[in-house]
Amino acid sequence: MRRVIPFAVLLIVMLATACTSSAPASDDDDPNERQFAIVVHAAGETSSAATYNVSIANVSKDTFDVRSVSIVPVQQLPLYPLPYTSRFVLEPGQERSLITELRTLRGTADGWPDEVYVDVTFVRHGNATESHRERMFVTR
Repeated sequence: MRRVIPFAVLLIVMLATACTSSAPASDDDDPNERQFAIVVHAAGETSSAATYNVSIANVSKDTFDVRSVSIVPVQQLPLYPLPYTSRFVLEPGQERSLITELRTLRGTADGWPDEVYVDVTFVRHGNATESHRERMFVTR
């Protein structure tokens, strides 16, 4: 019995030391951190093209060098996006509104999508190009 108590104490001390010596999780490593807040408004529609006003805000603590923003229909439709490709920088808390367009591949559209993906291509910290895709409902 004398040997069991010191062994149990030693085991508890070792476990406590191991738990307290591990590094705390960093906020920078959170893959679920939200980067952008996005709103999509239908700006105009014709028989062969639809224009969208996209408002994009930086809600993270990083600065983003945005390379392009495009609208892609959620459903497979015969449409192709004309992305906004003028580069701009979004500092934390900044917002930018821009115009993107969807066009028909052939003929006229039977209707324009109510739900779209917004694809944002950007560079953060001067590293490789990253992309962000968010599913959105179009407000009309």
